[in-house]
Amino acid sequence: MVLELVHLKLSKYRAEDPVFSFTEIASGVQFSFPKKLIERIGINVMQRDYKLMMIEFFKKRDDEIYNVSFDLRDLIILSRNIKVRLVYEKSNSNIDIYKRDGWSILFIRQL
Repeated sequence: MVLELVHLKLSKYRAEDPVFSFTEIASGVQFSFPKKLIERIGINVMQRDYKLMMIEFFKKRDDEIYNVSFDLRDLIILSRNIKVRLVYEKSNSNIDIYKRDGWSILFIRQL
């Protein structure tokens, strides 16, 4: 196992509707496993603080987002390399309708 990347992100997002504008603090790490079935694992944590109160809920929205991704070794199908990535993401929010979690799978064809 090799620590490949460590990052820290500070950003400010400004939307047309100011209710959806937020500041974000994120950090993450990425580990690589050369010549293994799972080649890379990325772990990211984000905190989003929204600027204005949402009138519908009488409070400002604050989110925490956790993301784990697994890059599998390339598959070779019809002489093409296919990258497969499994991603799990969990979003916690102080407003219930914005809480969610789930898995996704991505297939990326190398040209």
